[in-house]
Amino acid sequence: MVNINHFFFLSFFLLPPGRSPAKKMKLSLSPGTLTQIKRKKGAGYDQIDPEACTRHDIRVSNIQTAVDDATADVNIFLIIGALRNFNQGMVQLREGNWLEGVPLGHDPEGKTLGVLGLGGIGRALKKRTDAFDMKVIYHNRTHLSPVLENGAEYVSFDDLLSRSDVISLNLPLNVRNPSSSSSSPQRQTRIY
Repeated sequence: MVNINHFFFLSFFLLPPGRSPAKKMKLSLSPGTLTQIKRKKGAGYDQIDPEACTRHDIRVSNIQTAVDDATADVNIFLIIGALRNFNQGMVQLREGNWLEGVPLGHDPEGKTLGVLGLGGIGRALKKRTDAFDMKVIYHNRTHLSPVLENGAEYVSFDDLLSRSDVISLNLPLNVRNPSSSSSSPQRQTRIY
């Protein structure tokens, strides 16, 4: 039987992989009874070292769609907040200077949202933008079917950058993703 403390031990010492050899080494000191992880907060397994788990015969899996809706909710909140200058207005309000020197915000209606990665989170975000009458363009490794696009327009990476009023990155941050870094230093997009 596996002790619950062993679960905490594993989840604590596998965060984050590749950044601390000492943390990976601590997994090798874990009890031999450690055979599984019950759960981990969040999605994916970026914080887990699959190679170390494999060496210890520990199976690792993830549920890709577990937090799509919650992430899209926060994403749309941040987009609207950025367009409307919420943060700057809140800072001024806390300082007792209601709207002094705060530029007017922008209405999301009619703005173009560029989504880099129209996977589960990107598609959930697209649904939320419909309420704000935003046009959605996207770039993916592959062009999606019209059903999955749900009215979004597939564009090249360069078009996404040049045509978007707001850009949302919805992809894993890793070196295998060719779109996560720019090959051209001269990229232009509007920033509000």
